[in-house]
Amino acid sequence: MKWKIPPLKKFLSLRFIALHLYLIVFLFQVALLSRAPFLYLVGKIVFIALVVLLFVGLAARLRREKILILALGLIVLLRLPFYLHHNGLMTTSDNAIDALQAVEMQDTHVPPFFLLEDVKHIGTIKYQWVAFLNDILGTSYLNYVLVQLGVFIAFLFAVFEFLKPCAGRTVLLFFLILNFAFIETLFDTSLSLRGGPYLEMVLFFVFGAILFDFTFENKTRIFLSYAFVFFSIYIHPLCSLFAGSFLLCTLVYALRERKIIRTAGLAAAGIAAGLFHWFYYLLFFPAKPVSSGSWEKIGLIPLSEISPAYFIQFLRNLWQTFRNIFSFEFSYLRTIMPAGTGRAVLRILNEAVIYLSLTVLAAGAVIIVLKMIRLLSKKDELRIGDWIYIFLFFLLGAGLVEVFVFYPPHQEPRHNLDLMFLVMASYLLVWSRLFEAVPLKSWKTIAAAVLFLAMTAPHALYFFKNATSKEASYRELMAALNQNKVRVLTADFNIAYSVYYLSRRKILVSDSLGPFSVPDFYPELRARVDKVPAEKKAYVFYSEAYPLRPWFQQASIVVKMRLLERFWKDGILYKTIKLKDFIVFIPSATR
Repeated sequence: MKWKIPPLKKFLSLRFIALHLYLIVFLFQVALLSRAPFLYLVGKIVFIALVVLLFVGLAARLRREKILILALGLIVLLRLPFYLHHNGLMTTSDNAIDALQAVEMQDTHVPPFFLLEDVKHIGTIKYQWVAFLNDILGTSYLNYVLVQLGVFIAFLFAVFEFLKPCAGRTVLLFFLILNFAFIETLFDTSLSLRGGPYLEMVLFFVFGAILFDFTFENKTRIFLSYAFVFFSIYIHPLCSLFAGSFLLCTLVYALRERKIIRTAGLAAAGIAAGLFHWFYYLLFFPAKPVSSGSWEKIGLIPLSEISPAYFIQFLRNLWQTFRNIFSFEFSYLRTIMPAGTGRAVLRILNEAVIYLSLTVLAAGAVIIVLKMIRLLSKKDELRIGDWIYIFLFFLLGAGLVEVFVFYPPHQEPRHNLDLMFLVMASYLLVWSRLFEAVPLKSWKTIAAAVLFLAMTAPHALYFFKNATSKEASYRELMAALNQNKVRVLTADFNIAYSVYYLSRRKILVSDSLGPFSVPDFYPELRARVDKVPAEKKAYVFYSEAYPLRPWFQQASIVVKMRLLERFWKDGILYKTIKLKDFIVFIPSATR
């Protein structure tokens, strides 16, 4: 009997890739529960095979649709300068913690859940992928950024398929080429300028959603769809808004097709497959009180607080939440760029994208609501392609409820990717109705592209300036620490773990100095360093010239003065090293 090799097309099918990805997810979940090191090697082999498949599939698609080469080229070109200053992208300790988890996994071959009992979404599958890349290319923060780029490209192509039912091909290509770079939060997330698992969370959701078979014939795809959609909740609880909206959407179609029992069974199986390891930890590893993280300490507005005045506050919260999607980071521009015409122009461009996007979002919401009215009044027959409108309607409602009931409101943009996703969808909905007939090569399209890229400039230039400044700061700090042979250091959380990563964990750190400390992170390391006598470790603070929020700067000064008073009281002599962004105290002897 002769074995026939299946055609390449079969290996590149959506179903085969989905099965391959689910195998990686399943191996990861089993590794979480069993802590078996051999699964690391198995996972790496499967991961490399998937990457090869995706590259071959991407190359085949680029041959068929050469316009996509332009999209990929612009995605990389807009971010290429940042990759040359990749250590500068470690803008917060969140980024360092992300990279450190990959290094821990690389060394131990098991998921590094030093945070598992506190924050269950920390340690996501992306860090395992970074560890695999570290094994191949050598440990570098650039590997983390490149994996983030791969996740971002996969996300954009998944969104391309996800929003096909509501947008014309020309418009889809137009925004794929622009990669929505004018939305600050998405640009920020594509570089992971604020760490966290947010991008892969939405990627797993979108990929799961496009797998769903609304004819209810393909059970495999329905099962995998629910599995990926609910695995995204494990990555971050925020995705419960996406998953819940999608579940309601599929329920609508199941009721229409009178297949609610079959769908319920597949949904239960998929949800269990996506979250079985999470359920296990919830049942057998009760979480300790969480001391940080907005989504980990969700509070609801008390009924007694709801009044006409609160509705006014709700609208203000909604406006600020929306505004932050486009200018949360850019608002720090004043701290690194002197006032002048250049800064004024950037502010005008930033305001332009905010108000243009607000108009587009409002128009998109109207389109979604009107479509739902037509479906409910049966003026339009419910078709398979209409599922996207139903999903967006539920997501819009979930987003409004989120802003209304959560107290205090979560206005940091990475906690509001549902709103960012609605903005993206609204651009496609509105542009499809206004400009679908306009060809890509027309002067109108080119002019619109130039306008959107101009509105990308404010945050892109700010991010780049910040990244180059950060890298120079880290280089100066690490040189000073190495020159003085520092091996034990106490600092603020934002400094400590960046030093720990950049020193390749040779400098032991504690973040107990404050003013900002998060006890969930590396408690054993902190305890070890805190036991070291005060005169045998170095101390690092931000300099007074470093751009910090006023409360943080003032608190830092207070902590620094207390430390120096302690040195004087205990007779500890010290050397002061003043750097551009940091001040280092190194005890030299005792009197």
